[in-house]
Amino acid sequence: MNSICETFSKLISPLSLEDFFLNYFDQQCVQLSSSPERFSTLFTWHEFEHVMNYHHFDDSKVNLVKGNQKISPIPFFKQPSQKVSDELIQKHLEDGFTLVIDDISQKNPKLAAFIKNIKSELSEAIFINLYFTPANSQGFKKHMDTQDVFILQIDGEKEWHLFSDADNDLSPQILHLEKGDILYIPKGVPHSAQCKNVYSLHLTLGISFTSFSDISFWIFRELMAQSNIYQQSISRDSHQLSENKFSDFIKTLQESFLKFTSQPNLKDKFLETKRHSIIKSVPYDLKSLRKNNSKSV
Repeated sequence: MNSICETFSKLISPLSLEDFFLNYFDQQCVQLSSSPERFSTLFTWHEFEHVMNYHHFDDSKVNLVKGNQKISPIPFFKQPSQKVSDELIQKHLEDGFTLVIDDISQKNPKLAAFIKNIKSELSEAIFINLYFTPANSQGFKKHMDTQDVFILQIDGEKEWHLFSDADNDLSPQILHLEKGDILYIPKGVPHSAQCKNVYSLHLTLGISFTSFSDISFWIFRELMAQSNIYQQSISRDSHQLSENKFSDFIKTLQESFLKFTSQPNLKDKFLETKRHSIIKSVPYDLKSLRKNNSKSV
């Protein structure tokens, strides 16, 4: 992690980085209350309206959810021949469905810059999704996430139920999020959320913090890139694999693994590879196209 984490530090304030990672990270949920205008420079209801009315979405990015029902009302969003889909979305929202837009940062430059800064600071894989739930409605039932998530309450209010385990529905911890609040939920914590008399618009910032499985996958990807032996077919019938052939492969694998993991500075190599795979710029470098070029055409 970089020594300077301005964007992430600001996000989790008034907690310090040290306090968060020592006492809450991967351990317990925490609600951070602040001014209702906390996210006024990041994302607002007005920008949500603009996204809904003037952007086209890929069909894998938008869903409507209500309990066990999940609907993908696509193709839609400002395609002249598909106006009925807009009406369908409006109807489902009026019927209490939750609107989910994945990777909303792809449609908003400020959110894209926000994500880029946190990626650079933490060197972790990050996504940000949008959720709009009408009043007196619930989107997802109790579930667990495979990433640590930060709930950013952009507008409205929402009630969150946090459970001690997946099989226990009794005595959940109940938290009420209002505009400007943040809720941190570690991966694996069962939770659900619902709106009472007020609608809710929130962003979910998901962070896939590095695990030992990431290191394991990286090692074996590196080993496979170094030798063709891993790409060799066994035979048309895997049952014909001889004991000697299998033993020879396992021996080669063990030797390769031992040699690779005995390298000096292996941790630094892993972290550098991970950083380069995560920190990516915008898809197009348009600035280079503005450079003067004296070549005649």
